[in-house]
Amino acid sequence: MSFKIIGLLLVASASLIEAVGQLSFKRGATQSGGSGALAGLATLRHSPGWIGLGILCFILEWGLFTVALQLLDLSVAYPAGSLTLVAVVLLSRLWLGELVGLRRWAGVMLIVTGTLLLGG
Repeated sequence: MSFKIIGLLLVASASLIEAVGQLSFKRGATQSGGSGALAGLATLRHSPGWIGLGILCFILEWGLFTVALQLLDLSVAYPAGSLTLVAVVLLSRLWLGELVGLRRWAGVMLIVTGTLLLGG
């Protein structure tokens, strides 16, 4: 397997892990019931598990993406990282039950197309 393929797999893994982190933060924020300037503190107090998972995901994502940068040009790795946006939309639909309209699906297809053009 070539270094480029390994790098792209690392970026894809990092993107998926970051998306899980984002959804964990969302889940923690909605369970806290807080709003306003001190909402972050309320979130930590009421949902430490979800927030902790989100932080762990960001640490893992950082490590994987850093290794990927050793194998790929930044001009390939960074656009490929936009797949995080696609993963967030898909997981928001599947895990959180959010409604995703046609316009968002069209945006997802544009992101995938652009990523393929830049990274392929």
